[in-house]
Amino acid sequence: MKKYHLFAVLIFISLSFSIQQTQAQTTDSHGFILELFKQWKAEQITNGNSVAQKDCTIDAVVNSDGDHPGNAIPDEFSVIYAKINDDDQLDALVLFNPIQCDGGNALMNSQTRLLILSVGSGYTIDDQYVDQQDQKYSKSVGAWGWFEISGARDGDLIGTYNQYLDTDARCCPSIEKKFRLNYATGKLTFFDE
Repeated sequence: MKKYHLFAVLIFISLSFSIQQTQAQTTDSHGFILELFKQWKAEQITNGNSVAQKDCTIDAVVNSDGDHPGNAIPDEFSVIYAKINDDDQLDALVLFNPIQCDGGNALMNSQTRLLILSVGSGYTIDDQYVDQQDQKYSKSVGAWGWFEISGARDGDLIGTYNQYLDTDARCCPSIEKKFRLNYATGKLTFFDE
């Protein structure tokens, strides 16, 4: 009986260590992914593609001599951790709505979607993939629309495709379709809720 008890204790200790190690690796990945996003954000600001939220004011735009990009990366953003590509490593989807600095509403339906994907022992940032899929699908249906991403799971990006009819107001696209977009294959699937 003591042998079985000792064996059970050893298995429990081994499993506990394995779980703690996995949690530590996940925590390390989360921190590394967030640091990559901060670096990407800093590069966008340094390259003049955007400004920090604190520098996003009407006065900054008006007094800029035309060199203000007119939009800001907000301080608040969403990070969704999931396995997106096919390497069984943790990836991330970072989502945010850029701020229009002049107070207008041209960016009202804008969403920036960054994929932070594991590659070997590191990560890469892809800030073009969803935009390219947007353009590809909109061109195929002959109408203007966009993908609004809300999540990621099992290699799929999940969200709503919004499309305008010719008579729609800018605020209100008539067509909204739920979709899954598989990252590895590019396969787009629409579904009912």
